[in-house]
Amino acid sequence: MKYRVTVETITPLHIGTGTELLKDFDYVSKPVERQTFVLDQDAVYAAELEAQGAAARLDTPAGRLLSSENWREASPFVRYSLQGSTTIERVHEQIKDVHGRCYLPGSSLKGALRTAVMAYAIASKSVVPDLAKLDKSEKLAARAWEQATFGNEPNSDVLKALHVSDSLALPAKPSALELLTAQVFTGGEPGSPIVVEAVRAKIAFQTEVVIDELALQYSRDPSLNWESRELWLASLVEIMQSTSRARIEAEWVAVQDKGFADTAAFYKQLAALAESAKGSNMALLQLGWGTGWTGLTVGPWLDEAAQHAIRERYSLGRPPTAGRDWQPNLSHAFPKSRRLRAVPSSVGDVRPGRPLGWVAATFEPSGAPSPEWEDLRKRALAALQPISHKPSARPQAKPGQAQPPANVEPMPPMTVEQETPEAPTAPRPAEAPRRPLTEQFSAVPQVGDRFKAHVIDSEPGGRLYAEVPGLSADELAMAVVAAEDNPERRKYPAGAMITCVVIEVAADPQQPGFWLVKCRRE
Repeated sequence: MKYRVTVETITPLHIGTGTELLKDFDYVSKPVERQTFVLDQDAVYAAELEAQGAAARLDTPAGRLLSSENWREASPFVRYSLQGSTTIERVHEQIKDVHGRCYLPGSSLKGALRTAVMAYAIASKSVVPDLAKLDKSEKLAARAWEQATFGNEPNSDVLKALHVSDSLALPAKPSALELLTAQVFTGGEPGSPIVVEAVRAKIAFQTEVVIDELALQYSRDPSLNWESRELWLASLVEIMQSTSRARIEAEWVAVQDKGFADTAAFYKQLAALAESAKGSNMALLQLGWGTGWTGLTVGPWLDEAAQHAIRERYSLGRPPTAGRDWQPNLSHAFPKSRRLRAVPSSVGDVRPGRPLGWVAATFEPSGAPSPEWEDLRKRALAALQPISHKPSARPQAKPGQAQPPANVEPMPPMTVEQETPEAPTAPRPAEAPRRPLTEQFSAVPQVGDRFKAHVIDSEPGGRLYAEVPGLSADELAMAVVAAEDNPERRKYPAGAMITCVVIEVAADPQQPGFWLVKCRRE
């Protein structure tokens, strides 16, 4: 059975090449016009060599050799342009074909379909994962589970019958790309900004999905042990609909718990869209960068005991500075962070926005189905089981915690990222009188306390993270020095000693018992 598939982006999509574009060498930005131009370095240096001969400045960044009138899409020195600008030195490149045109790799779409089918198999109890068969390698952890789901070896994998083509390429000009700033948000201080090329929202890719009916006939061979797995392919859209609805609701709950208002509002809209897709030939999926652990693995579909065992076995969530004896706090949700679009706030900071990579995939049959396929579809739909287990992105809910509503409001039209007015931030508490240095804390520090601390990490903008002496940074408290409280925004290497004055102490709402000690550097 052949399908023409339209994949339309709901939020910007980034599928990276692993290559970073460098400021001035590979691209130049025009902040006023909010436009970025990716350069053809070969053309720039060829023109420089022709004009200057032996005096050619071939060691100068290409962007500095061009005058501003060449910063336009029609310029022979510009490969393509993007909406948006940045001052960040590096930009993560979007995948393109050899002609510089964006496309959707078939492998990315097939990987998402594979994860959806495996999630359904676990949630419907068709496959019961055996923790004893986890691989020693974290990257190959679920290999035995995949074999139990799809087949014991590549030649017997039922998904050999599923063929997903690369999409048709999008026109290079005008570009479908935008420059997008994302950050890792945990509910506390956001991580460093990450700038990516991303396909804009409301861009449609055209591709083809083929389910090989001839290959499925081999499912009748008992040696392959495919059994009823052919039914999963015949009800692929319905499986994607049910797994995506459940995951969207889980993410909705998780971001509400973290206080990500804009993100939660988006997932509320997405939940309504997923609900309205029932009975149609459209399903929602998340693809590419930003999908994260909850979308790339079946971990969230396991019961709580299994999730805990996996977190302990592979030390999931381990901070870079943690010691060898570090163990995950199983009372805390995992994963703690989300990669989200960074939305500028009214006070010059950023807040978490929409997630990347959500798409709507619509499957249109190409030609009339065969009688055999119609029969298979009927059997597949009759055998389709409701998902009894929902994916979890946090420990079991406690009384008073947010739960996904049973009914959602009608979904308003999807729009580009919108900013909502923020209430002005409360004034910073007055500085306490100078106190002697505290060498070790046995309790949470108080405003005005002073102490020397080892730097754990620092960000390019000047924000510092440091230990609180006497309190484990992994378990009880961490000192945070905002850029504006770090004179001259001085950078420090990990392990350097700084003097801190406590200006605010706040309990981390996402980690019960953990404290954020906000400080000013002396």
